Parts: sequence; structure tokens; C-alpha cells
Amino acid sequence: MAVTHAFIAAATVAQALDPCAALATLHELAAEPARAAKCREVADAAEAMGADPVEVVALAWGESKLNADAVSPTGVGGALQVSGVGCLAWMRAGSPGAYAGHPVRVVDGKPCDVVAAGVWQWMRRRAKAADVRGAACAYNAGACPRSVVSRCAPGDSSRVCRGWRWAGTVAVMVDRMRALSLR
Repeated sequence: MAVTHAFIAAATVAQALDPCAALATLHELAAEPARAAKCREVADAAEAMGADPVEVVALAWGESKLNADAVSPTGVGGALQVSGVGCLAWMRAGSPGAYAGHPVRVVDGKPCDVVAAGVWQWMRRRAKAADVRGAACAYNAGACPRSVVSRCAPGDSSRVCRGWRWAGTVAVMVDRMRALSLR
């Protein structure tokens, strides 16, 4: 019951806060027209799919600084850095949240709405995680086993430890964005 109340309270805060305006307040780069437009697209997709727009915008900021053309050395791309494997999983799930206006990536000859696929992947990670940091780590690194994370020391460059530290910056961004709405 307490979890339900906490979820409703978080959703109410998310609805009252424009995540893109909050992000632009925190980072001048986020106010650039292309990034602001991508922010709005990501926030709208998150809201339409039932995800917390504040969390998804913070995730997109952490993944790519809302650069729709970003491609990592591992081949993941878009504002939410969606992989081909993530696209295939989203397609197998029935392509929830697909929207004709989102950028499309072709995977195995089929179109993948990379924004909807990223939001869907986030929702799956968030449903299993106790907090934003855990969900962000799972989104970025694939998995964040507590047994490994508990042994992460400063300077540890393992994939999980790097992912755990990066996920902390996403969680801090969510907190900073929400704090703006409380002023």
C-alpha cells in the first residue's frame, strides 16, 4: 500500500513539473532548439506510455545529452541510446507506444521507433528496480548485481561499476529536476 502511495505521489510531482523546462534551467545546452525539441518528444512519449517523464528525460540527458544523432562505439543510438537487441525485444512485445513522428531505425528489415523502444525498456527496468539509480544502471549496463556493486571501489573501471556511477548522475539529475518544482 505504501508503495502505491509513493508511486502516486511521484506521478503527481511528474505531472506538475515540465521536465524540459527544468532541464533547460539546469543545463544551458538543453535549451538549444534541437535538444529542446527532442526533450519534448521524449517527455511526451514517456507520458503517453505511462512512464515518469522526469526520469525518462534525465535518462536521455545522461545517455546522449538529448542528441538524436548520437551513436556510441557499441552501435547503440538515438537520444535514449537504444540497441538493435532492445529494438527487437520491443518489436516482439508488440511495439507498444509506436508513433509515426518518432525517428525509426531499421533492425532486421523492420522499423523500430527508437524513442518508444527506449521508453519501453526504461519502464521494464524501472518496474524491477527499487530506485532510479538501480533502473538506470540496468538500462545502461544490462544488469547491476548487488554483489558486484557493493564491491565497487573508486577507480574501479569494470563495466558494472562504471554503470553504477553513471546511474548515480541520472538519479541526481532526477532529484535536481524535481527540486525545481518544489520552489
